[in-house]
Amino acid sequence: MHASTELAARSYRKARAVVAPLLPRDDRPASALPATPVEAAVLDATAALRSGDRPAARHALRAGLTRAEPLDAVRPFARADADVRALLVDQLGEAPELDAFAHRALAAARPGRAPVVRLSAREQDVLRELPSLRNLDEIAAELDVSVNTVKSHMRAIYRKLGAGSRRAAVQAAGEHGLLP
Repeated sequence: MHASTELAARSYRKARAVVAPLLPRDDRPASALPATPVEAAVLDATAALRSGDRPAARHALRAGLTRAEPLDAVRPFARADADVRALLVDQLGEAPELDAFAHRALAAARPGRAPVVRLSAREQDVLRELPSLRNLDEIAAELDVSVNTVKSHMRAIYRKLGAGSRRAAVQAAGEHGLLP
């Protein structure tokens, strides 16, 4: 709670200092509540992002994901700021063993009941490729279609999800439960 107060006061260094003893580390014994280090990592990622330290935010988020995955503790990520969820989308594909959990965390972040988004089968195929680091040529080759076909499907996906970028489309798809 103290760290959240420091975040609200824009005292990002103080917020990070408050959560530091709670952060997940292999050499540290588990806290009384297993999700505490996960929540601390999400707060640390938030403070690091707000202070402009993106590498520290990525490190904190990955540490939190690693600790949260065996617990299936999606709530700290569901309650995280939009910037932290966007960072979570950016990290998809960097640790494939955590991707399924990250998708569940993004889906859990849905505010209320999200409107139903209907994608065609081919749009769903393209959507599944968006979190990868593949470029459009590689996606087209994987799906055995032309690059123009991929672009057409991407435009439709962006329109249906209300997204303006690939990252935003992946985040919105996660929030709508469209990604595994």
